[in-house]
Amino acid sequence: MDDVMKVFKEFHSMPSKEKLNECSNGSCKLYTSGENHRRDAVHYWKDTLTHPCPPSSPQQYIKYWPNKPSNYRKVVGKYTEEVRKLGMKILEMLCEGLGIRREYFLCGGLSENPSLVVHHYPPCPDPTLTLGLAKHRDPSIITILLQDKNVRGLQVLKDDEWFGVDPIPYAFVVNIGLLLQIISNGRLIGAEHRVVTNLRNARTSVAYFINPSNESIIEPAKDLFVNGSTQKTMYKSMSYEEFRTNFFHKGPKIESELRN
Repeated sequence: MDDVMKVFKEFHSMPSKEKLNECSNGSCKLYTSGENHRRDAVHYWKDTLTHPCPPSSPQQYIKYWPNKPSNYRKVVGKYTEEVRKLGMKILEMLCEGLGIRREYFLCGGLSENPSLVVHHYPPCPDPTLTLGLAKHRDPSIITILLQDKNVRGLQVLKDDEWFGVDPIPYAFVVNIGLLLQIISNGRLIGAEHRVVTNLRNARTSVAYFINPSNESIIEPAKDLFVNGSTQKTMYKSMSYEEFRTNFFHKGPKIESELRN
C-alpha cells in the first residue's frame, strides 16, 4: 500500500509531457485538469490516470503500462493482484449476506473487467469555486479505495448531510457501486460521495473498480427470487456496455431509467 501510493505520487509529480508520453500507447489514459474542465459540465480540479487490469491475462496489459517511475509495473502489478483477492473475498461475504451463491460474481463475466483509477488533486487556489469530484455513485460492483493517509477530501452523503471520511492508515474504503445496487435488487444501496479540494495540500487516491465484461447482463440476481419469494424485480436487465454508455452520457439521471 505504501509502495503503490509512493509510485503514483512520483508519477503525478513528473512533467505533464513526460506523463502523457508514458500513456501514449492506448492502454492507459491520462486526463489533466484542463481536459477535465473541457470534458465535464462541472470544472473538476484533478488529474486522472486510468488503465485496465484484467485478471485473466495481466502480463499482456502490464507491458503497456507506464514504465516510469522505474518500479511502476512491478509495484502496481503486485498491488492489483492482491487487491483483487481482497475484492473477491468481500464479494463472497456480500453474497452470503444476500443469500445468493458465494461464487455468483465469478460467473457470467461479472468481475472480469477491473480497472484502476488514480486521482491526483493538486492544491486548489480557491476551493469554493470547484470540486475535486461531484456527487455520484460509482458505476461498478464495488470500489476498493486507498486514500492518502495525510489529506482529507472524500465525503459521503447520509440523511442529506455530507460527512468527511477520514483516512485510516492501512485501511481501505469499500464503496457499494450502482451495479451491486441493481444486482441486490436495492437491498444494498450505492454510496453517494464526492471529493472536495483544499488550498494547501495535494491529495492522491487509488481506486480499484470491480467491473463486469461488456457482454455481461446486469440484472437483479435470480437467486433472490426463489423459494416462493413474492419480491418484485426493481431494475431492468441490460448489458454492462449499455449501462456504461448510458451512465457516462447521463450521469446520475440514469438511475430513474434503470427502474422497472
